[in-house]
Amino acid sequence: MLHRPTTLSAYDSSAPPTTRASDTDRNIVLTILGTALANGRLDQAERDDRSSAALAAQTLAELASVTSDLPEADDRAREVRRARRRAATLKKWIKCWRIWAQVALCTNAFWAADSLARKELTAYWPAYMLGTWAAVLLACMLSTLKNVQRSRL
Repeated sequence: MLHRPTTLSAYDSSAPPTTRASDTDRNIVLTILGTALANGRLDQAERDDRSSAALAAQTLAELASVTSDLPEADDRAREVRRARRRAATLKKWIKCWRIWAQVALCTNAFWAADSLARKELTAYWPAYMLGTWAAVLLACMLSTLKNVQRSRL
């Protein structure tokens, strides 16, 4: 299996086409060209020509033109979109759990203050709210993960 560089900018539709290409972006294109050669979509001479063009490319638009007719480039674009969706989903769940933790901190502080004021431990009432909320968050997360795995098939 070929090593895939981790940058997303070469096939990131939000990046302006005039953005300067990085060495990693060029490496992604070279990987795509190598895959196309292995799949029989390009012969050695055409791969060499396109590789030269990729190495000479200065912008993302120039790089995209090197692979625009190859389905392997579409595969890479799909990978980028999937990575962006996964990152957005993770960010959403981190935000949800951060809010839960902040509320947990506050309710535990209120419970502790109440227990101190009464000079005895009172029933741990935050467990009902926090436990229910955490269970709902976990169920939603598992459902999301299940849907993500199903969409990969």
